[in-house]
Amino acid sequence: MYNVVKLAKQKGAYTIVTDWYDSISSPSKLIADEAWDVSWKDIDELSRRCKEIGIDGVITGFSEFIVDSMVQLCSALNLPCYINKEQLELTRDKDAFKKYCQAHGVHTVKEWDINDSNIEFPVIVKPVDRAGSIGINTAYNEEEYRAFLDIALELSPSNHIIVEQYMGGALKFDCYYEIVDHKVSFIGSSDTLMLSIDKGMETKQQGWLFPSSCEEHFKKEFSPTVEKMIESMGFDFGYCTISFFYKDGDFFAFEAGFRFSGEHSYDYQRCTQGNDYMIDMLHYHLGLPLPPRSTNRNNLMMLSYNLYVNTPNEDIIKYVDLGDLASQQSIKTITTYVHAGTQIKKSVPTKVAMCNIVDKDKELISKSISLINESVCIKGIGGKLELFSPKKEL
Repeated sequence: MYNVVKLAKQKGAYTIVTDWYDSISSPSKLIADEAWDVSWKDIDELSRRCKEIGIDGVITGFSEFIVDSMVQLCSALNLPCYINKEQLELTRDKDAFKKYCQAHGVHTVKEWDINDSNIEFPVIVKPVDRAGSIGINTAYNEEEYRAFLDIALELSPSNHIIVEQYMGGALKFDCYYEIVDHKVSFIGSSDTLMLSIDKGMETKQQGWLFPSSCEEHFKKEFSPTVEKMIESMGFDFGYCTISFFYKDGDFFAFEAGFRFSGEHSYDYQRCTQGNDYMIDMLHYHLGLPLPPRSTNRNNLMMLSYNLYVNTPNEDIIKYVDLGDLASQQSIKTITTYVHAGTQIKKSVPTKVAMCNIVDKDKELISKSISLINESVCIKGIGGKLELFSPKKEL
């Protein structure tokens, strides 16, 4: 939420961040005008405090669980909210969302009941109600399948999981939509670049490249059906990401997020179109008119580039030094996910930061990747930690 708080302050809003973390784990508290050590689950206490000081709007993103609390708090305070409880449940339950897609003519990834005897391995096993790759694993045989079932069940608040075909060789494709005055508009797309093809790495992303290589095909042949489906959900205003696998000329939906998306696609929209859904969301939740709409779009590209460290031994981060990356014109935002004291697991790539690079072409973006890899220094108690860098071209 750091970039959301930063933008709200730039727009002249008085900002308050609330959660149960200290300012090391929650750096947004350091830049907010005020910070509360109140859980976002404590709706009664938050409601009381908000009424006392006259809060004008509540906003959050990136996690359906926190969005759920936002919905409850906005309702208690009678404040604008882009999504209601029913819409949220439909979009965060992967199983319910896939059934909704099927009912509206949008193809979905093949799936099995957890007790089916004819499961075709490999399969993806995941909770229906988690995001950010939490609890997602790829099972190549019955033994792995049973172990991953237990993991997914443990991490699912509803104890409900989904088993899907592993789409080997397919391209993961994300498309982005904004809803304004009930009208759904396509605003962008990206291809997911995976960290590695090695077993156990199937759900780790190296980054997201905007626009997608198959954007025009999708917009012409598939997007009209998707737009009608979103319109049927009854949103007056909002933003969503819908994820597909693209294979053999067809798109297969498997999940959606009606919230700010983790790769910060608003950076791409802001740099290529002039306006973006984060600014619109701030205006909407404050009850303000939306900014004028921009219809222009340039041909810039963006890479949301994830940085990982990998170590043969467990370690604890001592410090993270990003060099002078913040001064680079092509690097629009830098988001860190670790801090001093973060534990690094043995032989498991750990995501430490994400840089959003915007430039004219892939060659210039690749130069920025090299600069990032050379500039970032992460040290643990055991010494310098090596970046897990990609070995392939964009």
